[in-house]
Amino acid sequence: MSRRGAAAGEERHARRAVAALLAAVWLAQERPGLGAGAGEAPWIDRLAPAQLDVDGSATLRHTGEFGRDDSDQDLYEYYRLRLAETRWRRLRVESSGRLAQDLDGESGFYDGYDGENEDRLYTLTAAWADQQRVELKAGRQYSEGLEIAHFDGVRGRLLDLWGAEADLFGGAYVSYDSDTSDNEVYGGRLALSPWAGATLEGELLQITDFPSGDDDYVTVAAHQRLGRTGYGYGQLGWLNGGLKDLNARLRGELAPLGLQLQGRYYRLFQALEALSNRFDPYYPLLGDYAEFHQYGLDATRYFGEQVYLTVGATRRDLVDDQEESKANREFDRAYVNLGTEDLGWEGLACLVDLSLWDSGDGEKTRSAGFEVSQLLSRRLKLGAGTSYALYKYDFERDLEQTDVRTIFADLKWTLAAGTTLRLAYQYEEDESEAAPYHTVDSRLTVQF
Repeated sequence: MSRRGAAAGEERHARRAVAALLAAVWLAQERPGLGAGAGEAPWIDRLAPAQLDVDGSATLRHTGEFGRDDSDQDLYEYYRLRLAETRWRRLRVESSGRLAQDLDGESGFYDGYDGENEDRLYTLTAAWADQQRVELKAGRQYSEGLEIAHFDGVRGRLLDLWGAEADLFGGAYVSYDSDTSDNEVYGGRLALSPWAGATLEGELLQITDFPSGDDDYVTVAAHQRLGRTGYGYGQLGWLNGGLKDLNARLRGELAPLGLQLQGRYYRLFQALEALSNRFDPYYPLLGDYAEFHQYGLDATRYFGEQVYLTVGATRRDLVDDQEESKANREFDRAYVNLGTEDLGWEGLACLVDLSLWDSGDGEKTRSAGFEVSQLLSRRLKLGAGTSYALYKYDFERDLEQTDVRTIFADLKWTLAAGTTLRLAYQYEEDESEAAPYHTVDSRLTVQF
């Protein structure tokens, strides 16, 4: 099946799901002629002994992106809906998705799917839980584990298995841009707390029958609280029998000096090519991704409650002196951030960033940026600023930018309880001939 054929089928499923769920919301409200007389509750509330709780949100979003020689404008409608039986708290139906329309009919530089259908059904599930000990969920869903998978299938969870939590799941793999009728997802997860403040996790995930073969993920992780404010985390992953990556974070406090310390380390152990799991962070890359180390360390000191200073550094090294390529870059960055909160005016927040960059070829670049936001009232917030990045990679467009200066502004306005309007503008300048780029993004969200 072609990508266009798969997208058309996805559109039909998404639109039917949205129509059914919106009809359910409409019926859940009091309507004339549905048997509710004067002073009576809506009909659905009178279906004793069960009771129904409905909540969700709807967002209307317009995006416009304009370069020197190309542009794109799109309209999106996002929704999230939850219907839960509240008397026994055992049954729950949830759904989320997106409808999309290309407003200008162009399939150019900015269209990640070349103008093809971009409607999405993210989730549509029915769940049953027994006294918070067992949960069964069926439908379109995410695995929600250490590695994320998207599938149409079944998931079972034991919430209290002798003090541990266990998951088993499986079904058909979900993709929005190709036929995955023969692809399957299987997996399981186990989590336990062997001592105070600690959680240990282990997970298996298999995605089958792709042209490049099966992908088998094995992941283990450990979380540990350290004292009053400290925290440690480590995650080690294997892919198809070989070490894939290591991710570690450590946060603590040096009380005598009033310092908050954070350390980060990431190591990619094997060069990665095409992957089946689109939620793997390296899935969007069209070429190989080389092995690398990335380190980070920063220290923050508060001066009272309104001023803070952060000093930090980040380093990224390719392993074994491999050659740099797109998205495979070496760099060093040292930075100083000075921030204020409610200094001078209530609701005013400011941040100044000073950075020194050293690229893989030894070229040094100094940069400065700032961000300021002001809460004008309980309902209105304005923000603006500028930032710099030596490298920036856009996975959707398969575009690497260098020497990127960004200027941005946004407005967030609460029009009424549960209704929010957000307007944003962004200007980007880089070394490419297509620059500068202008982006406008407006969103109206209603929560119910």
